[in-house]
Amino acid sequence: MKKIVKLRTLRGYMLIEPLIVLLVATSMGILPLSTPKYERAIDTCISHQKQITLANMMYVQENNEKFPGAGFWADIDVGNNVIKCPVAGSDVENAYAFNANIASLSLGEIYNPVDVALTADSDTQNNMMYSAKDLAFRHEENVIISFIDGHVTLIDGFDLEYVVFKEKKR
Repeated sequence: MKKIVKLRTLRGYMLIEPLIVLLVATSMGILPLSTPKYERAIDTCISHQKQITLANMMYVQENNEKFPGAGFWADIDVGNNVIKCPVAGSDVENAYAFNANIASLSLGEIYNPVDVALTADSDTQNNMMYSAKDLAFRHEENVIISFIDGHVTLIDGFDLEYVVFKEKKR
């Protein structure tokens, strides 16, 4: 008499199943150890600029919808750790710059807040930016910019033509 052998009579997992789970988790970026150091630095920088943007929006709402003046960094208190980019180095006190072209404007004077830069990576001495020339491309030839509407994004040099630094009068 022949015996019929069942391949999978035991309860449990075969060796290949946990390996497939690890492979899928790694490819989806679920495992934090699979994220390279520079990507964590980008995420940190985006988070910092988002916090600065939110603090600015609170300031605008509390001050008759007017942006801070030239003393932006004195008016917006976000803490010393938030104004440091992990890529800029420990000797840099403030790694970001405020768009000086919108200083003291009211929110209603901004025609398209989705395109107008608020803060960005910069190495300027006074932490104010006036144009794309003031940007620092620290993140693998890219720059992180926050916009007046609140979104923050990583932009390469080719997409800078869509970023507005100086608002045109209506």
